Amino acid sequence: MKLARTEPLKAILVATLAGSAVLETLLVLSILFGNMSSVSRAIAGFFALLYLIISIATYRKQRQSAAAWMITAFYFIIGTATAFIWGINAPVAILVLSFSLLLSAMLLPIKYIFINTCAVVLMLSINQFLVGYGVLNPATSILSAKSTYIDLLIYTVIFSMFAVLTWLFATKIHSAFSELAKSKEIIQRQNTRISKELDLEKKRLRLTEIAKTSQLAEFSEIGQYTSLLMHDLSNELAILKMRDQTNNGSDFDETSKIIDEIERVLERSRRALSNKDETKLIRTLLRDLADNFQYLSYASKVNVKVETIGYNKSIKNAHLVYQVVSVLVKNAIDAYAPKSTLENKQIEIGSLVTKNQLIISVQDWAGGIAGYKDSRVFDGVRSTKKHGHGLGLHLCRIIVTEQLSGVISYRNDSGSSLFTIRLPIS
Repeated sequence: MKLARTEPLKAILVATLAGSAVLETLLVLSILFGNMSSVSRAIAGFFALLYLIISIATYRKQRQSAAAWMITAFYFIIGTATAFIWGINAPVAILVLSFSLLLSAMLLPIKYIFINTCAVVLMLSINQFLVGYGVLNPATSILSAKSTYIDLLIYTVIFSMFAVLTWLFATKIHSAFSELAKSKEIIQRQNTRISKELDLEKKRLRLTEIAKTSQLAEFSEIGQYTSLLMHDLSNELAILKMRDQTNNGSDFDETSKIIDEIERVLERSRRALSNKDETKLIRTLLRDLADNFQYLSYASKVNVKVETIGYNKSIKNAHLVYQVVSVLVKNAIDAYAPKSTLENKQIEIGSLVTKNQLIISVQDWAGGIAGYKDSRVFDGVRSTKKHGHGLGLHLCRIIVTEQLSGVISYRNDSGSSLFTIRLPIS
């Protein structure tokens, strides 16, 4: 059973307890001043206080329905006792019984209004029946007279009208609250639907944004590979030109090797652009580097030395690793070009495999990169070459860090350039 309101119940409980406490205090003072006729009333008042305290405790235990029944029954009992003592015509009895019905309408569900009204009328009928047969003789006063069946009929009509009017009023209120609850439910469903639609729209926009970002990333990646391709082709053509200038003509075998390398550059670029995952043994990758850099040594008069240690572990995206190392080696060869009088031109490619990492180093002794001693050389702001843009090293860092999940660093030590690449392996 649900109550319409709990705050009025709390106020009625507290006010009734306070009023009863005041009356009990007055009765005790009356006894102290010698009025012994108040003893029975004081005892009844004590039990009334105890009953009200229990009612409030019931309310505090979140049992509002039981507390509502208890306070309604309290006033019904008070009204009944008054009617039996002073008669049903006693104003106090009628007021208290009316108040009990009012509490029933306020605190209890609508269906109990008629039940409680019937209980009041039944109590008045029993009272009048006992009075009519002389069994009960109420102590009437100047404010009340001995009741008759006409009085009983009048009170029955009054209480019945009160019950009907209260029921109609409570029904209207209940209907209004039901409509309000339905409206709130409809609004809640609409809010939920709108919220879901907004979530779907947000997800759709997010997916669109991700798709656009992915597309931009693909274009950016294509741009990176295109830049590397241009860088590699430029180097190969420069070597081809250098071969022609050195031999004052065309050496078919060496030119064929350079053309083969250009074709390998194009093939690596095609694999990179197709996102083909090329996994190789580390020893195979190092051997390919040694084989492919042989012609560079002859054409540029720079000794490219590769340590081909037999590592059995594999590495993914080997074509990207090769491309990064190629850029570093060819940059080192370009660094030696102005130093034609230097006798010992050498580039060393070293490698080391730890438990979960491949370390590749590329070192030359061409004097270092002017103006740089640390990894700012990868920023791509400017180049030390006459017609360079500094993109080669910048793209190397992007490939190593973003696509190979590794780290690349640079150190200039007394005219020696040392690039170190650290790549994760499984």
